[in-house]
Formats: sequence, structure tokens, C-alpha cells
Amino acid sequence: MTVKRWAVPTVLLALLIMVVAVAAGCGETTTTTPAEITTTTEEGGAPTTEEPATGGTFTIAIQPQYKSFDPARAGEIDGMMVNFACYDTLVRAENGEITPWVAESWETEADNKTYIFKLRDDVTFNTGAKLTAEDVIFTFNRLKNVKGSPSFHMDPVESMEALDDTTLKIVLKDVDAGFLAHIAMPTFAITEAKVVREHGGTDAEDADATDDAQAWLDTNSAGSGPYTLTEYVNKQQAVLTANENYWGPDKPKFDKIVLKQIDDVNTQKLLLQKGEVDFAVNLTAEQAKELESDSNVTLHYASTLDFFHIVQNRSIEGPASKPEVWQAVRYALDYEGIRELCGEGTKTPYSVIPEGMLGAEPVNTAKQDIEKAKQIMTDAGLADGFTVDLEYPALTISGIDFSLIAQKIQQDLAAIGINVDLKGQEIGLFLDRMRSAKMPTAISMWGPDYPDPQSQMAFLPGGPPAKNYGGWQAGDDPELEALGVASSQELDVEKRVAILKQIQDILVERGPYVVWGQPTRYYGSTTNVSGIKTDPVFMLDLNALTK
Repeated sequence: MTVKRWAVPTVLLALLIMVVAVAAGCGETTTTTPAEITTTTEEGGAPTTEEPATGGTFTIAIQPQYKSFDPARAGEIDGMMVNFACYDTLVRAENGEITPWVAESWETEADNKTYIFKLRDDVTFNTGAKLTAEDVIFTFNRLKNVKGSPSFHMDPVESMEALDDTTLKIVLKDVDAGFLAHIAMPTFAITEAKVVREHGGTDAEDADATDDAQAWLDTNSAGSGPYTLTEYVNKQQAVLTANENYWGPDKPKFDKIVLKQIDDVNTQKLLLQKGEVDFAVNLTAEQAKELESDSNVTLHYASTLDFFHIVQNRSIEGPASKPEVWQAVRYALDYEGIRELCGEGTKTPYSVIPEGMLGAEPVNTAKQDIEKAKQIMTDAGLADGFTVDLEYPALTISGIDFSLIAQKIQQDLAAIGINVDLKGQEIGLFLDRMRSAKMPTAISMWGPDYPDPQSQMAFLPGGPPAKNYGGWQAGDDPELEALGVASSQELDVEKRVAILKQIQDILVERGPYVVWGQPTRYYGSTTNVSGIKTDPVFMLDLNALTK
């Protein structure tokens, strides 16, 4: 058995992103061609050397979260993983830097809000058609107007204009320190406008009512990436097929990549040991220990920017909506015990900015204090306690079994008089209920949409998780919301970090979230697999895999 560890980009990533933003604001132009870009697949390893396509099929066992592969609607981590293989973005976040991709260069004007992107003229979609600035505008407008769960990502954009086929102008509403990191993510996957329109898509302002392309995009792709989505059967599998027209330097290595839905993580482990799958995504810490003695398996430990938390809905009447209860829950949890259950490498972030991201506070500072929690309950008039439903998805993510942690939280809260009824749910139902603000209390996981702390400002009042999960609407906390705006516009790193600390202190004091874990992901592969390139946002670069 071999063990490999893959490090998450540290704070250096966010620092470099901000340096790029500041330099561009001074009128610099960044130019690199994809052929010049190298990546490091192992911590301390050498840059990868691309091998010729090997053909055949690569099979992945996965307990999926995805609800859609339509880029305008996909928001789950494994949906973004698939879209990263099927589509391209203007820029990429590579090895702690923002690097050109479809855009070969860019510059900003003096206002730090106007970006001019120069696109490569040799990027082609899987149909063979050239990618143009109009395709980018169609994609971004559709993302905004479909009003799917990721639509808020377009909020910073004021206007877009195609100056010609390969020149794109984007004007932001305000200075945005994380903009380039933002558009590097699969949320901004560029679609071929003609194809999407042919299958019912539109970027019109009423797209939320008139766009009919989702059904087609859930089983096909309209991108320029190394693979195309050619099949999706719900609860069975998704199939990616090599794009014969792929324009980029890293040609697809397999004829097909099959993501086979295996909900039972023990079955994933057994199939991996038998060699019936090449890669298992959802191993737990306990399974990783069991596999350490298996000479046919390689374990991969990957740091993440994910964090797990309890969220309590302010808008659902009942004791759980009281801020005093949030504080009591914060002191009631046995954080050390939770970390032990989650496995090696798990940390407890201070708040919603995880370790490895700019502005993160020291981890593992939260401590259990049952007597203080009981006193808070008494002062709130809840000495006799209450009963509440705790909802959670019945699955394993990043090695963490939600059911196991839910039982631990149930035990911890019973010590202060909160009787918890556990309500495990299928992931689709859980997400529907959570996004429609129907849960009084829930356990959830958040993975940043892009590696910049501005992604975490979604937890401030009015942000999607804040209003949908926590019932925290825009205007509910003007002081905190103003700090969020200030953070997004501050290009000085030290000043921005100071603002981020203020934000986190306030969230700990009065936010409806209790953050309890930042895990390590446990992956397993057969020993002939190489090219493992993990990502803290979308999990895995499928096009880097080889065997």
C-alpha cells in the first residue's frame, strides 16, 4: 500500500491572487499560453509530462451530490468536477497563481473595475466551432438570468461587451479583489451559444421562465474541454467521452471516464480492492486505515477548503431561531471528539474562512464548556430545554459520515437539554428543503466556489446560504454587511485581513452557524493509477488521470 498526500494551496494562493489583481490594475498585461503551463501532481514533485492517450475506460466509484450538469445550474462539488473536464474558463488557478487559459492575456484600467480580455483564436468547441467573445457573454448572461443556485456569482458584473471575436470587455460594479479567482472556477464554464440555443437555451432576462436547455445539458455538454458528457442515468452513472476536437495541450487519455454511482462506501472499498473500479472518491477515515495494509491499493490524502457546520434558521419560529441558542450550541459541542470521529487531519476552523485561505484565523480554538452552555440556556428562559429536528444528508463527503456526526451532535446537545430528532435524507431532498429554507436546524457542508475569502461572504446576511439556510436576509445586520463590502473592495492584503478578522468575530458572536470541522479527503486508487491532481474547490482534475 502506498500513501500520498496532496497539499491544499495555502494562504499564498490568495495572496498571489490579490497581487495579480493589483498588478493588473496598474496596467500590466498577463500573457501565458496553455502550452507553457505546468502543474505539480505530487507535493514537491516534478512538473507533469503529458503522455499519449492510452484509450480504454477509467471507472470512478462515487456517492454523488450533483443535481445538474448545466453550468448555469450546477453548484455541487462533484458537478463542478465533471464540468471542469467538459468545459473551459477564461483563466485558471494554477499552483497559487491565476494563469491564462481561453484568455491569453488581460489588463485592467485605472478604475480597477474594467477588464479587457484577449482570447486565443484557436479554441474550438467539441463541435469544431470556434469559441468567441459572444459565447462568453451568452454564457455569463445565461448564468445570471436562469437564476439557478449559482446565479449570484454574476452579481459583481455591471456590463459585458464583445469588442471583436477575440476581445472581451467586462466592467464590474465595484472593485472586486477576488474577481480573477472567481472566473477561474467551473461555475463560469463557457458554453457554445449556438448549441445551447438549439436545445432550448436562452440568455434573455426572462431565462428563468423560458430556458429549456437543462434537460439536454444534464446528459450532454456544449463545451470545449477534453471530454464531453455523453450519458447520465440518474442513480446509475455519468459517462464522459474523449473530445476528438480538443484544442488544448493535454489531450484526453481515455476513451471514456465512467462515474459509477455507488452510494454504499463499503461497496466502494470492496470494488476498489477487487480492481473493478480504478478510483474511489468517498472513503472514510476508518476505511483508509483498513486499506493501509492492502498492497493493491494506493491511498491519497488531500487537504480541503471544505468546512462542516450546523446552521439554525432564524426565520422558522421556535427556540432554535434564538441567537442565545446558537451560542449555547457553540459551547455544547465536543470539538475534540468530533475531530477524532472525522479522522486524521481534521481541524476546527474559527469561523467560515477555512485554514489555507487568506484571512483564516488559528484552528482548533473552539472548546466545549457545558456549564456555560447550560447557563446561556437558563438565561434565555430555556432551562427545561426543547426538542428540535436536526436534518442532514445521508451520505459521506470528504470522508465524513453525516449520520455518525449527527449522532455525536445529538449526544452533545442532550447534555444541555436540547433533544434532537435525527432526520437523515437523500441528498436531492435535503438540498431542496435546505434551499427553500424549510429546515429549523441542519448539518451541512460548504466548499468555496473559488479560492478567495470573498466566496465565504455568501454567509453574510443576504448571501445564498445565509438567506436560504439561515433565514438571514439582506439588511438584518448592516454593520456586518458593510464589512463584507469593504473586504471585497480592499486590495491591500494586510488591511483586507484585518477586515476579515472583524467579520469572523461577528459571525462567531451572532451568526446562525456553528463550524465544527474542516476535513481531509480520503481517496483510493488501484496501484497503476497516476496523475492524481486534487483541487480544494472541485475535488479532482479528471483530465490529469492516467493508468
